[in-house]
Amino acid sequence: MGGGGNMFLRITALLMLLLVPFYGEGSLLTTDRYENNDAETDVTILKSILSRHPDDIKTLKRLIDLTFSLEHFDETEKYCEQYLAVKKNSEAAYLKIISAASLGKFKNAAEQVETFINDYKDELSERDITLLKYRENLYRKSTAARGFPAGAKKTEWGKDSLIKTIIPRNGLFAGYNFAKNNHTIFKVSRDSDTTTGSNPDFLSGFSAKSVNSVSLSDDGREVLISSGSGDSSEIYIRRYLADKNRWSRWENPGELNPGKWNHYPNFINNNTILFSSSDGSDYDLYISQRDKDGGWSRAEKLSGINTPFDEISAWVHPDGETLYFSSNGYEGMGGFDIYGAHLVQRENKFEATDIKNIAGANTFRNEKYPLFVTPSGSAAYFNFREGNKYNVYSCNEINYKPLPVFFYNADVVDDTTGTPLDKASAEYRDQGTDYKLNRKVYTDGFTGTTLHRNKKYTLTLSAEGYEQFSKEISFNGKDDLVNDTIRLKRTTKKQGRSDYVTLITALKLVHSEELRALAIQDTLVNGIGLVVDNVNTGKNIPSFTECGDTDCAMIDGKTVKADFVVFGTLVKNKKSAMKSLGDYGEDQYIIKRVSETKYTLELKLLDTASGKVMVSSKKTTGNSESLKSITNEFIKKTKKFYK
Repeated sequence: MGGGGNMFLRITALLMLLLVPFYGEGSLLTTDRYENNDAETDVTILKSILSRHPDDIKTLKRLIDLTFSLEHFDETEKYCEQYLAVKKNSEAAYLKIISAASLGKFKNAAEQVETFINDYKDELSERDITLLKYRENLYRKSTAARGFPAGAKKTEWGKDSLIKTIIPRNGLFAGYNFAKNNHTIFKVSRDSDTTTGSNPDFLSGFSAKSVNSVSLSDDGREVLISSGSGDSSEIYIRRYLADKNRWSRWENPGELNPGKWNHYPNFINNNTILFSSSDGSDYDLYISQRDKDGGWSRAEKLSGINTPFDEISAWVHPDGETLYFSSNGYEGMGGFDIYGAHLVQRENKFEATDIKNIAGANTFRNEKYPLFVTPSGSAAYFNFREGNKYNVYSCNEINYKPLPVFFYNADVVDDTTGTPLDKASAEYRDQGTDYKLNRKVYTDGFTGTTLHRNKKYTLTLSAEGYEQFSKEISFNGKDDLVNDTIRLKRTTKKQGRSDYVTLITALKLVHSEELRALAIQDTLVNGIGLVVDNVNTGKNIPSFTECGDTDCAMIDGKTVKADFVVFGTLVKNKKSAMKSLGDYGEDQYIIKRVSETKYTLELKLLDTASGKVMVSSKKTTGNSESLKSITNEFIKKTKKFYK
């Protein structure tokens, strides 16, 4: 980029250091890099020095940096003017523009941009000039600014504190209290907080102070975090191993860490992650998707949202469709503002649409932390900073609401033993549309997902060896998390009826002997209706007890309607044929007329209720002894009708 590029990169690096929130191991690194009142004390001392030495460049430079980091933009603007009166300097001139814009003096800031380009064109590259003109156009579109959030109030529990992240599925907040110098995991009830006492198991391996954001998959069985040291930040992921009753080791895939600073990872769905990343120049929002083999795709910039400046502090609501983020690249109230966007999936790609400024949370100060919204969408929380003081604000009305959701957990167990069922599947189907979610049932019997509050779902559970189970699921009107236990019943072998009546009619004989027909009939009488354990399910009546009709029988002197009728035909044929007397030598040419006997047995099972033939069999054999096995093959085919 040349000499000009170096100048602009130096300014950009300075602003990123001052403006972007980051939490490091062992300490909270805020934009001023101070805890307590160190910066304010330094400013007081430097002002005293400056009063005696008004042209001291080093003192002015230090005051510019400190007041800007403290967001005392009026003082920054004043010291920049004082510095420039002594010495021409591009960094001081640029910070003067940013300070004016941060105070809501957008017209003044826009006019300064043109002067800046003319005065420092030898230090600027073409890209620098393009970015400056983009910023000038942004200032001319921006609205009037204010110093405090409108439509929001300071929380009692959030005084002198900030929220680092929230974990909606568990109802947890992670934050930092400046007065107590304490990183905590806590819950909020009305306007008070309760410390949980220990980190959730899924955060094991990291201390509360080193984690700056957390996101859970829709069933809570996979977790994303970002954590960093003093000069970088990385994204980590792990999953719950149900068969081992523990969480897996942390992994930090390179695909989720394309830059030096990688922040605020979010599950959009179980296989798509959105996060903020920077290589040191500017922050953008990225997407990575998991393939069928479990690998992550190379991160690509989220379409429709990134500007030439910074998009940071992304947070996706559990509805998977609503994104909140901070940016200094859109028209707003000065510095970083919080915006909302709608995430849309088109084929296999995501894009952000309908981007709006969250006016109730923004001021001329830098709103560079996420906006966190409850699962119901009824309340939102954000960090507000005035100078070196942080407080958590809440607002009940925001102009970009998510879809209200609730979380559903179920333990799937055996109805008799109460043991967890694995190898089951769960389907959540929206009763109003064709939309459905297929979710895992883990080896510990757990299944879960995130559902919309204003819809009704049908949950269907299937497991081999168990009866299929279905129930309706809808929001109970109370808790964000609904816990359930579902007991599946084993499938039982259907017991055959004990009152089947099968009429075994006499076979119609064609040239056949009565003796062979009786053998077939005896086999039928003794075999029809047998279930797996060889128990006859009803009464098989030979034809000599028929009542005169073809589908009734006399049993114990009473006429009984038969459920089934077996009838058939046995045909005996004799055929003459010329047959060779040998297989080789001269004998093969000697032939003789011989007679062959063939038996053709046709059997049918008739359902008397419908009048339909349910089973039909017709086979021919030259061996009369095979007739019994042919009959048994027919009997096997009839078994399914006796269950």
